[in-house]
Amino acid sequence: MGHPRVLIWVEARRGVGHFRVIADLITALRKHDCFVEIATSRPQLLTAMLGSHHATLEAGPALHDPAIPKQCGRGEETLLRRVAESRPDILVLEMWPIRRAVFDERVVTAIKELKRNNPSARVFSLLRDVSGFVARERQRVAVELVNSLVDEVLVRGDGKIRLEETWQDARSLLVPTHYVGYFGPREAGEQSNRLRGDWV
Repeated sequence: MGHPRVLIWVEARRGVGHFRVIADLITALRKHDCFVEIATSRPQLLTAMLGSHHATLEAGPALHDPAIPKQCGRGEETLLRRVAESRPDILVLEMWPIRRAVFDERVVTAIKELKRNNPSARVFSLLRDVSGFVARERQRVAVELVNSLVDEVLVRGDGKIRLEETWQDARSLLVPTHYVGYFGPREAGEQSNRLRGDWV
């Protein structure tokens, strides 16, 4: 594939934990000569976390949704446009579809457009091993979305806690699921990056 183009979509209304996760992922992908682009309305957080490495990344404003204007700021660019412009080989969706339900319509459209323009493109859902409380109906819908649109699921965890322990319907997932190790937020003194490299 040469230098794969990877587009990562990450959003969070508050805190920086999700962005620490993506910063670690970017660092790992860059070691494998991937060209990484970011779709987020808060690129300044990744800039601070990655330091000079960020200079070679393309960071663009994210999905604009009038329901959460504080999150989006001046970001008018949609994920669909980002996908069309970057034409990635790999699309990584952080915490979707078990979370981020407000973005379903546009994420689905973006995935379909990506596959139409690049049938060999791969779509990954990056999730946590512990999902927290998710309404049962959303669990069901999330499984349907994964099975119909996502190629593989990446789980931040070591497999000791299985995805289906907090996402009961995950037992119905039909796509490969990989436990890729813990990375992202960590306590003082912990190893700086525990992301397994064998799946990258």
